[in-house]
Amino acid sequence: MVTLAVTSLLIGASVGIQVLIKFVQALYTPDNLVKRGIELEADQATVYTFLLSALASTVVIVVNLLLKWTIKYFVSLEGHDTKTDFEIRIFTMLSMAYVLNTVVMPMALGALPFGVRSPTLLDAKERLGCRPKLLISHASNIQVTQAWFESGGVVSQAFLLIVTNFVFVEGLKVFQIYPLVMRFLVSPFVISQTRKNALWAPPRMLLGDLYAGAVKTVALCLICN
Repeated sequence: MVTLAVTSLLIGASVGIQVLIKFVQALYTPDNLVKRGIELEADQATVYTFLLSALASTVVIVVNLLLKWTIKYFVSLEGHDTKTDFEIRIFTMLSMAYVLNTVVMPMALGALPFGVRSPTLLDAKERLGCRPKLLISHASNIQVTQAWFESGGVVSQAFLLIVTNFVFVEGLKVFQIYPLVMRFLVSPFVISQTRKNALWAPPRMLLGDLYAGAVKTVALCLICN
């Protein structure tokens, strides 16, 4: 229960920060900035939208790292009898946490400001002569539009998450920068053989985390498709 409570707390904090970012994104759109006397060129408006989306993606990645460390710590306190039980528990908790924090919540939050339109808003837009193309209809009062695929939309957010996830998480599993630094930059200055052996020791491979990361990556790719 402690592991689940801490996981829920971290995901809730991530959602709260993303809601704040989305609120700023919806409130300070390039059009609203022009009304406030701040004129942005087309390239500047694109960069502005991109930076807000990148900030939201960074928050997700940081919370994922915190989820990994905290879940690993609290699961180790549960006292599993075998290594297999420990890895299964790690995979179960991390996969659910990763998918919720990386896929489900950003997709829902990304849809709210611009991807989801109520009938009232749709009628107002139609009166102004703007008829957004409807791609999916989930219910009679909620419709998802082409804005999902526009700058700052759900698909754009998912693409940024894929890139940041590779750069800061999955890519580091391939290149292993930290062990290389320890072996070739730090160990030459160490005299003790015991310390050298520790610096050259291979990093621990957490199978549960690797499989959970694979589930997260596949889920992100499904959004883009």
